[in-house]
Amino acid sequence: MAAVSSTLVRCRARSAIALCSVFLLMASSAGLLLLAAGCQNREAKPLAPSVKAASLALGGLTSAASNTEFVGSESCKECHANEFREHRKSRHAATMRPATRSGMGTLTPATGALPDSDCGFVEADGKLCVASPGERANAIELQLALGSGKTGITFISVMDPQAVFEMRSSYFPKKRAWRTTPGHEDHREPHYLGHDYTGETAGKCIHCHAVTTVTTAEVPAHRFQGVGCESCHGPGSAHVKAIRAKDKTAGQMERLGSWGAQRLNMLCGSCHRTAEDAHKLPPNSSLTARFQPYGLMLSECFQKSGDTLSCLTCHTPHTDASPARKMYEAACLRCHSPAAQAPSAPPASAVHGKKCPVNPHSGCIPCHMPQRQALAGSDVETIMADHYIRSYKGP
Repeated sequence: MAAVSSTLVRCRARSAIALCSVFLLMASSAGLLLLAAGCQNREAKPLAPSVKAASLALGGLTSAASNTEFVGSESCKECHANEFREHRKSRHAATMRPATRSGMGTLTPATGALPDSDCGFVEADGKLCVASPGERANAIELQLALGSGKTGITFISVMDPQAVFEMRSSYFPKKRAWRTTPGHEDHREPHYLGHDYTGETAGKCIHCHAVTTVTTAEVPAHRFQGVGCESCHGPGSAHVKAIRAKDKTAGQMERLGSWGAQRLNMLCGSCHRTAEDAHKLPPNSSLTARFQPYGLMLSECFQKSGDTLSCLTCHTPHTDASPARKMYEAACLRCHSPAAQAPSAPPASAVHGKKCPVNPHSGCIPCHMPQRQALAGSDVETIMADHYIRSYKGP
């Protein structure tokens, strides 16, 4: 068994200043390391306003909404019960949760050493932390878990206004394994805990997993955690107030069904990424799988669609993406089937694509949207459909 050492662990957290004494038990390949820890919390500071307003403007919503204009998805349930019920079961709704055992339930990782490092995922005074052994090492409380659990879950802490700490490793529940968080591949130092992101990057980290942030607390209120109705439809305060007052003329919400495809794709791309995001990264063929709106808008199908081919052509926004391949093939065949080429084809099929010379009736997706590794160069095994629709001649 490894020698027992006493270490002062500084725990940066969201609550008021306090001092507590706890014991952290961390497993390591050499045995067990017992850390006598002093947990020093920092005074909470508000997170600066998120960049959601800017991203909504990118997607086409014109309102530069203040945080007080958002009400949370529960307020939509009164009139839109079916949509609310469907959305509540979706992975979008679970993209942010408290990083606690009660908040994460069965998705909570076991405490212990992290792979390829001296750091560990530990629990101190009921709080989940990432810690590095050594004299006066920093243990950081992990406040929020980002990700639904379908693939990976990344832990963050809101440290200061416009500053977010992101943990070095992400947890993959299905594999019960830790992998390097994307973007941290170049940091192999044994004591490296993670990275502080600031400014727009920090704001986007929050807003893509929450409806909005508030200026009186470090983390979004529970009703705003996860992608909610207002993430796409915009702030609902005025609308809810008008409807409850039986005034159907005031507080009108943006009608997304009237938008063209490019505008819709840019709205989805405010989180699922667009060409602007892709061009900030080194050229990589996997980006069209990782960033779906970017890939789709590169395709000839989109560019010749007359502004009709959007993410919503194939995906129902209130539910999870369907695994039913036939449904996606039906969307392809609206333009590419022999029937779509006929002179008697209905106006809805006005945009005609070439019919496939190999198989004009089925098999579109494996050939033209193959499953590919979305994070090339990473140890994270994430396979996604490449949305850059074309004829693939290689990997």
